[in-house]
Amino acid sequence: MKTKLFALISCTLLLLAAGCNPNPPQPENPLKGELSAPNWQAPTDYDFGSSMTAVVKVDLTLSFPGQTEDWTLTPDDELAAFMDDKCCGVGDLQEGLFWLYITEPDTPASSAVSLRYYSKHYSNIFEAKDVFVFVNDSHEGSVAAPVTPFFAAPETKN
Repeated sequence: MKTKLFALISCTLLLLAAGCNPNPPQPENPLKGELSAPNWQAPTDYDFGSSMTAVVKVDLTLSFPGQTEDWTLTPDDELAAFMDDKCCGVGDLQEGLFWLYITEPDTPASSAVSLRYYSKHYSNIFEAKDVFVFVNDSHEGSVAAPVTPFFAAPETKN
């Protein structure tokens, strides 16, 4: 009787040990993509009389709580301002904030400025729609109170 009980316990332990994976596969993060860094270019020919500036803080943990614990802002990340689909400014990252010099396109269809953020960590682009309105000779955000947009999840992964 003892040998049968011992054999039953041994088989049970063996099955449990064989079924346990010390490194189970992690679910894929839906924010992860396969995009290379974009080639966003600020306009070179614009009316110097039509511009504004913005100080922007990017924090994906606010837009995607529970999905971005491993995210950090890096010097390889990029931020650009768009009006419609025209790039009207590319950010310069300094001390955790993006500084944008935004110029008005020649013929904007709307004055709403959206922001696109490329995360090197996630190899993906996130967009914040209609963050602010373009107002000539104005400023959005400051070092003490930067614009902190909410970003939408990427529509495609590549």
